[in-house]
Amino acid sequence: MKKLDECERQRDLLDTIIQGLQEEVLGLQNALIRLEGVDAIREFVDVLELGEPDADAASEGPARLPQPPPLWQRITRTDAVMRLIAENGPIGPRDLAELLRAHGRTDNAHQVYSVIARLRSQERIRSEGRGLWVAVAVERPKVARLRREAEP
Repeated sequence: MKKLDECERQRDLLDTIIQGLQEEVLGLQNALIRLEGVDAIREFVDVLELGEPDADAASEGPARLPQPPPLWQRITRTDAVMRLIAENGPIGPRDLAELLRAHGRTDNAHQVYSVIARLRSQERIRSEGRGLWVAVAVERPKVARLRREAEP
């Protein structure tokens, strides 16, 4: 029985670490989104791959690599909803669906409800009143302590 208790304790520690890492990933994704200079990097890659435009081509505009789809179309529905909840504080599913549409996505309120149910079951969000949701903050020092405890 002692071994089972120890395994359950370690599983709980690992679950907490995983949740902390998921929050880290979300934070890193948000940081990448905010980075400026992506266009400058893209132009630099264009020059490397296509060469400097000559005078005739410059009048037509530089040849460009195909642009990737906007970020909001590339990220998953769950990541998009989680990001909006984290950025907008207490917010309801209908407002989330409207914000997603404003960002060019086609997610409807029913799809947002299902994402909210999943995020709630994962304890990544919590209710802040009737139909309003907020992101759950993870205490980084606690996660660091739990990692140290989980190490053999």
